Amino acid sequence: NSSIHMFFMFFDITAVWINAKNQIVDVKLAKKWRPFYASNQPAQYVLECHPSLVTNFKIGDQVEIKHD
Repeated sequence: NSSIHMFFMFFDITAVWINAKNQIVDVKLAKKWRPFYASNQPAQYVLECHPSLVTNFKIGDQVEIKHD
């Protein structure tokens, strides 16, 4: 249940899928107006960010999610 769609999006994004252990399980450059993108592994969170950051994330990296 962590797929995303890019319908009605006018720009590309980097999509980073993160599992319940806060590990990156997939990273994709999501192109505008495409039907959907899904992680190859189960994920709990999807981080959407600027397309230039796609190379900053690697599968297996540990992330920290802070709530202020």
